[in-house]
Amino acid sequence: MPTALKNGRQTDSPATPAHVLEVEGLGKSFAGKPVLEGIDFRLMQGKVGCFLGPSGCGKSTLLRIVAGLEKPDGGRILSRIRRHAFIFQEPRLLPWLSAEDNIVFALRGQNLSEAERRRRAREALRTVRLEAFRAQFPFELSGGQRQRVAIARALATEPDLLLMDEPLASLDFPLRLALLEEMATGVFADGRSALYVTHDTREAVLVCDDIYLLGYGPARILARYEVPVPREKRSAEDPFLYAMSNELTRELKAIAERYGL
Repeated sequence: MPTALKNGRQTDSPATPAHVLEVEGLGKSFAGKPVLEGIDFRLMQGKVGCFLGPSGCGKSTLLRIVAGLEKPDGGRILSRIRRHAFIFQEPRLLPWLSAEDNIVFALRGQNLSEAERRRRAREALRTVRLEAFRAQFPFELSGGQRQRVAIARALATEPDLLLMDEPLASLDFPLRLALLEEMATGVFADGRSALYVTHDTREAVLVCDDIYLLGYGPARILARYEVPVPREKRSAEDPFLYAMSNELTRELKAIAERYGL
């Protein structure tokens, strides 16, 4: 399943207009210690790319660099993205605003009428199946519902690219599974591109198309896995996806053992 790499670089064909993001030779150090080195990948329109690796390997740093929240020390990023939205591990909702108003508030910087902001907010809540909860405040919602509001808030900005930093990490797996299914059939169903960070192999195979396995100290792309099953047809009970998840888990375990993690 993994695509062979040559000298640490992907052997993909030359870029085409279908690529919305290209990253070449990206590197980053903190206090003189390399964290990322020689990161190369391409993201195609409508695809969900995944950075999979052990905790602390630099996945979030890579995502923050793509988002422009961190500056790389080397390499380049070629982007055809007009607007992106970042979804964090925690919902970060304003507790004094309702679910709908949290989304409307996030749109205040765009040149939109109040009616358009409301329309977008309700449409986004409909996408994550929370339209009936639009008047509820965060304390009245479950953890999963709050995270869905955070996802809806990002969708309402109509981004070309979603950047998702372990957005379901705080939830137990049954709830994560339900949200992953909603993402596959709703959030990503309209051809939106996304980069997804996780250390959970089950999440990776259920929602992502291209999985980049990262090493550690510094992080490099060790292999690329393609998930051939269409997202809308994926299931946690699928034997192929189950086997793929197990293979990735073994790879992560080997990386952890190699570096004493």
